[in-house]
Amino acid sequence: MRPAVVISTFPDRRALARIANRLVGDGTAACVNISRISSVYSWGGRTESAAEYLAIFKTSQRNKGRLKRALAELHPYDVPEIAEIDVSSVNPAYARWVADSTRPRPPRTAASRRSRPARRPAARGPSTSRR
Repeated sequence: MRPAVVISTFPDRRALARIANRLVGDGTAACVNISRISSVYSWGGRTESAAEYLAIFKTSQRNKGRLKRALAELHPYDVPEIAEIDVSSVNPAYARWVADSTRPRPPRTAASRRSRPARRPAARGPSTSRR
């Protein structure tokens, strides 16, 4: 049970947030880390630089193809970076969390959208340290 990690860069936070929320919401990804970065790259024969957002998508091996296809379809860039990072070692508890978080989910009905669960406590997900 090894998770898959896929990275991609985006021109703005709004586009990235929309895609990240969709892919986590439908169970394609377990989570997405978002960081603002500075990029230097070659485009059209010129050296360019730009502020971008780096997304690190965590998913299951089962969902990585679906994740990559969704990114290719939804991405705002003409030539999006969609790169898989080989995960050779991972905390077993984290791997289980990724697998559990990316299981197929039943479609949401109008009734289920109206009844929201209580807010989560401050500690969220496996990356939060315990005191």
